[in-house]
Amino acid sequence: MKIRATLLLLTLTCLASGCVSATVQDYSWRLTNRFRASKAYHEYHRSCPNAPSGYHFAAGFKRGYAKAAAGNCPNCPIVPPPAYWHGIYQGPHGQDKVECWYEGFQTGFSVAEQHCRPQWADVPTADGPLGPCEPLIDFPMPGCQSCSTCPDACY
Repeated sequence: MKIRATLLLLTLTCLASGCVSATVQDYSWRLTNRFRASKAYHEYHRSCPNAPSGYHFAAGFKRGYAKAAAGNCPNCPIVPPPAYWHGIYQGPHGQDKVECWYEGFQTGFSVAEQHCRPQWADVPTADGPLGPCEPLIDFPMPGCQSCSTCPDACY
């Protein structure tokens, strides 16, 4: 009981101070990308019934899709995930499973790029595709030309 109360107090203290905000957002973003990747895999498999399937292909597909949605570069990882480092993957049958994972990764990444998913990782800016934002106010103060020269006129 004391451990629970201590953990709760520590968690509330961290949340109140804002130290967990980025971690919570990162976790939420990863969870969202995993959900989108899973949904995309099922749509891909439904639309391409002759496409490779199986656990290892699906795991690679979802990882590749999530990496693309996070804005990562299209290179495959040099090594597979740690789950594939075990001895059972060292033989020919195990190597086939690892190859399936890599094939799924590449397919998932390319499907995400076709759906323009890497754009989800971009942060929209005022200098976006429509050009710079124009101020929506008149500058009544003489010499004011923008918010950077007269911040009091903008707020």
